[in-house]
Amino acid sequence: MVAEIAEPVDVVAIFNQGRLEPAVFLWNKRRYRVRRVTNTWRDTEGQYRRHFFAVLVETGSDLYELCFRTRDLSWQLLKVYSDG
Repeated sequence: MVAEIAEPVDVVAIFNQGRLEPAVFLWNKRRYRVRRVTNTWRDTEGQYRRHFFAVLVETGSDLYELCFRTRDLSWQLLKVYSDG
C-alpha cells in the first residue's frame, strides 16, 4: 500500500563522504531515526535540484520517501510504503 503524504517535515541530515543523508525526521509529532537509506535519486525543478531518499527507519518495516528541495532548502515526506 502506498500513502501519498506530501507534507513538510523537519530533518536532521549529515554529510557522509560529501553526500547528503537524512538521519532523523519528525512527522506528526513523532521522531523517526533512519536506519538505512535504500535508494537515492535526483531531478531538477527549474534551475534547482531535488534530492530524493528512500529510507527505512529503526522501528517497523515501512519505507519512507523524503525529498530535499534546494529551491527553498526544505524537506518533504512524499510517500509511505507499507505492507498493510
